[in-house]
Amino acid sequence: MVVSVVFRDNPKKYDYLTDIELRKGELAVVPVGPPDAGAFEVVTVAAVKEFSIKATAWVVQRVDVKGWRQRMKKREQKEQEDDLDYMLGLEHEAEQEMIDARRDW
Repeated sequence: MVVSVVFRDNPKKYDYLTDIELRKGELAVVPVGPPDAGAFEVVTVAAVKEFSIKATAWVVQRVDVKGWRQRMKKREQKEQEDDLDYMLGLEHEAEQEMIDARRDW
């Protein structure tokens, strides 16, 4: 299978071989430059097709944006829970100090 991709600042389409299930609009990582350069870019899949004589390099991986969003949402919820636990802990400490102060009075 082959995908046509576009780079962020270039509307021209480039073809890459892939054995990864990709759909139009998804993000993928592809190698750029000489094969031994180790350079990669995130691109947008513009089309999926069966064959292209222009495709010689392979897609590295699909970017899991949905999974990333879910992880960020869970992280935000955890931070909010931690903040609430902290505030409740402070409130409990203040109440305990008031009880202790009344006892000592």
